[in-house]
Amino acid sequence: MLPKHENLILRDKVLLYNNLASLNNCNGRLLAELQIFPSICLNFEFEILGESSYPLPSIFAPRDTTEQIIGHIFLLKNLAFNRERSDIGPQKVLSGISGEANYNNIDSKAHFFEFYLPNCRIQYTSGGQINLNKRVEESNTGKEVSWELGGEGRRVEISLDNNWSIRLEIDKKSLKWLNPNTQNTGTFITTSGKLYQPKYDATKPETFTKLEEVTTQEALKNINYLSLLLSFANGGFLSPLYLKSSKFYLDSDPIRPQSACVIPSRITPIEQLGITWVTNNSNLSVYLSCLNSFKKMQQNKYWQDTFKFALIQYFQAVQTYTYWPIQASALGAALERLSYTLLVEEESNSQLRADHELLFEIRKKDKAKSRWKDLKYKKTDDKFLSVTGIRLSLILEKIGLINDLNPDQIQTFLDIRNDAVHPKQGGISPEQRDEVLSRAIMWVDEILLWRLGYDGQYFDRLEHWLTSISPRYDLTKRDPSW
Repeated sequence: MLPKHENLILRDKVLLYNNLASLNNCNGRLLAELQIFPSICLNFEFEILGESSYPLPSIFAPRDTTEQIIGHIFLLKNLAFNRERSDIGPQKVLSGISGEANYNNIDSKAHFFEFYLPNCRIQYTSGGQINLNKRVEESNTGKEVSWELGGEGRRVEISLDNNWSIRLEIDKKSLKWLNPNTQNTGTFITTSGKLYQPKYDATKPETFTKLEEVTTQEALKNINYLSLLLSFANGGFLSPLYLKSSKFYLDSDPIRPQSACVIPSRITPIEQLGITWVTNNSNLSVYLSCLNSFKKMQQNKYWQDTFKFALIQYFQAVQTYTYWPIQASALGAALERLSYTLLVEEESNSQLRADHELLFEIRKKDKAKSRWKDLKYKKTDDKFLSVTGIRLSLILEKIGLINDLNPDQIQTFLDIRNDAVHPKQGGISPEQRDEVLSRAIMWVDEILLWRLGYDGQYFDRLEHWLTSISPRYDLTKRDPSW
């Protein structure tokens, strides 16, 4: 039995399977459950009744990723055994964790996919969503007796191409749990999603012939891109925990489940989500429209590595109660990596690329300083910025942050980063330090939002209140091919 919607949203545990199965030709009963709260884990217990001539895996043996437990249209993969028990009588029990569970053949093709995301706080925070209004009617007359704006939750949807669209929906109970004022902890599934083809209309049979079929793995690739994009806005990693595929038919049973998969993933607990660029004035629909640009960006191996690295550093920097040395170190690392990717790996002008690369080669530091000796990199102390400062200046200039091209301001950030990693401390006051670090976080926000092509509002970290600002960066400076 496939898990149902009501058994997934805000549930601490989901029963996946409780029936007969086999392991190494040993027959028994398998119990498999997806633990969601407080953290994600796919637990199983396999019990054998009777004698068996086939050996069972030992918990002390090296992990074998080919081990599988096979049930009725159910499969557990990537097993790790952590406990075995023998009681009185012919019985043996093995328990452990699994890296994936599948229902039926996930290589089969389908028309429609449903997926579930945990801790999707961006839907609580961001604007640009459709309110699901609550309408109460009299049961006898159908007359409306009350109406509540947004009383049922929120929804956002975007088009991926001529065939496929994605919709995210969240109900009012999940929104309440995501409210930062509740100070909740752990992980719950909060959002249901659909990857669907809006051109299909069950009342118009001719639209059936226009449907496209894709496998679960192909659908999951799109959903994983979406999840990674959402993670940047959410302040922590999220990914789908459950995905179900369905197929349409022109008969009395028009929609039938094809397969499903459960993938326990690395999810950031709600209490560790950071304060990102998202405000109530941000537009989630506009941000999600950057998905195709992001998918194209992720086709390059260097962006796959850079984006995830930058996210890891960024999540450390935006945590509510992080220490400033961690914040400064993380921001320095993120800005360095983003600078190299944009100034060198994505630079199409070969001469400019070579000049930029000089700034990243330690042994050519003197040559780099000679090439980039420009008055705009000169500080008020009559000294020029280091190559690190010039790199940072160049990336800010590239995205159009002209007002931030202040050599003294850039040097102050570099001094704070050096103070964070060296035992010798400078004379920067805590108030000035906080302001400079807030600006540096905003630089990371803006570099990534610029590269993605987002033109909505975002958090102005230079103000004392949670205010929004329209893009300070210049989107006309982006490469049209992106």
